[in-house]
Amino acid sequence: MKLFGWKSAGRALARPVLSYGLSTSMTSDWPRSYEAQLRELYLGNAVAQRAVRLVAEGVASAPLASSNAVALALVTSTSGGQPLLETVAMQLLLHGNAYVELLPGSNGAPAELFALRPERVSVEPDARGWPMGFLYRTGAAVTRLAPDRVIHIRTHHPLDDHYGLGCLDAAAGPMAAHNAATKWNKALLDNAARPSGALVADGDDTLTSDQFTRLQSELMASFAGAGNAGRPMLLEGGLKWQAMSLSPADMDFAGLKAAAAREIALAFGVPSVLLGLPGDATYANYREASKALWRQAILPLTGKILDALAEGLKPWFAGLSLSVDLDRVVALSEDRERLWAQVSGAGFLSPNEKRAMLGLEPQAESEAAAKATERIEVKFNPWHDPKDGRFTFRQGGTFSGGGGSFGGGGATGRFDLPPRPRPKSTRNQTRKPVAPVPQPAPTAASRTPIVRRASTSVRSGTGGMRRVTENGYDFDLDSNNLTRRAGGTVRLDPGQRRSRSAQRRAGRPDRLPTDEGGHYVAREFGGPDKGFNHFAQDAKFNRGRYRKLETKWRKLIQGGKKVTFSIIPRYPPGSRRPSDIDVMYFYDGNLVKVPFTNGNGN
Repeated sequence: MKLFGWKSAGRALARPVLSYGLSTSMTSDWPRSYEAQLRELYLGNAVAQRAVRLVAEGVASAPLASSNAVALALVTSTSGGQPLLETVAMQLLLHGNAYVELLPGSNGAPAELFALRPERVSVEPDARGWPMGFLYRTGAAVTRLAPDRVIHIRTHHPLDDHYGLGCLDAAAGPMAAHNAATKWNKALLDNAARPSGALVADGDDTLTSDQFTRLQSELMASFAGAGNAGRPMLLEGGLKWQAMSLSPADMDFAGLKAAAAREIALAFGVPSVLLGLPGDATYANYREASKALWRQAILPLTGKILDALAEGLKPWFAGLSLSVDLDRVVALSEDRERLWAQVSGAGFLSPNEKRAMLGLEPQAESEAAAKATERIEVKFNPWHDPKDGRFTFRQGGTFSGGGGSFGGGGATGRFDLPPRPRPKSTRNQTRKPVAPVPQPAPTAASRTPIVRRASTSVRSGTGGMRRVTENGYDFDLDSNNLTRRAGGTVRLDPGQRRSRSAQRRAGRPDRLPTDEGGHYVAREFGGPDKGFNHFAQDAKFNRGRYRKLETKWRKLIQGGKKVTFSIIPRYPPGSRRPSDIDVMYFYDGNLVKVPFTNGNGN
């Protein structure tokens, strides 16, 4: 395995020349080397340690999924008491580099994974600067490691081709300030939060050098330090003690420490509210900060580590994939629950489309159809044909209306659906026999289907509702032929014809003078030219906000996106003109809800 490129002739010469960069800060106010920064800054700073541990322990606790159980056990196991993922995450945060050595077993395959200390490893470049091995130094001993036995994981360094950039350099300044503020506060506490004051001689008398030295040594020996706090002082003649103190603003190093602590948390990508800093209102609550930590720090770092480990182990585990199982991350359970609720409530999506959005495998068609059938509530409806269960508008059965598969002109004919008749009260009346409706003799014209651009299908439901499907779009109609819902997947079809008569009839008799015959599904999307796709739409609304929505859908489709939608009109009581239109559409993992008001008709 060649982790660093091709070794074949020709390709090695085509690669650019690489060089080293500067991996540490050049300032002299705090240590420059990695080990010195750890000892003098990091090991004595509680904020930095807590921030790094939050991220590293989160990486180690993330639930994993893998295509190979043996490789997953290799990654999650402990080698020499070292938890691999936690160690690698901490090294990447502090140093910017992690070197995982593949310890072979008896068969040559990796048996253990061990993270080497990054400050002990250096890259061995060839003549053109490309890595050809690693050197591991412990004291005076130097061990050369083959490139196929080490997985080098590094963050991006803009000035270095071989080594990554850690967060320790960026946090060195705030850590130095935080540590200095801690020492200063302790010194103030030892000195009762005030300086030592001054001895003042009365008059013009001055102390000789011997007197000054003797008084200074006596003060340091008898009155300085926490053990001598409050001890009375006996002064010689001509001397008096003048107390001196700092102002509250000069003594307020708590603000300095808090500012330095926030910068440390920022350097390691941890929300400062999780570190218990007072007065921090960056996040509304601890729960939101915890989700931000996972989304912005833990998951990206874990993905980087797992991808690198999977790439390095592929020679022994073909097609290996390692990832975080997001469904088992406790901190993201609320987001997952919200997504499931939104997807479940999207009635315009098929079961397999919903499963794909949730990252689940699609169901077989037979299984999905069986489950859909189980959810259908079957009730007796007198407006269904007793022979085959199809919908009919009048007594007479399958052949009522002449031609087609049900009354009203046939499945493919054009017709205006009449309102469902309401039975009159028969109380105190004598029932009369019902005479059968005479049926016309079938003719050649009635047996010849009408050829159309797209077929129309009708499915009946309960409560007088029925679904009409035409041109791939579904329209749910109630017993008064009012469209209660339109939905489907948007497609471009600029050749669809327009029905001026359907536009003129839309919304009558409740149509307003300022209305136009608008489409639920636009003609450019292949919207049907039937009456159920039209409604009385305010002219400004039709040519304004609704047109902008249709333009956005068109651009999404032209950009290769899939857009599914659901439109729900809302009618005032007794009116055939909708006062409001609620639109909900889904694309590229985003669910958008847009409420519209239909002009002045509400």
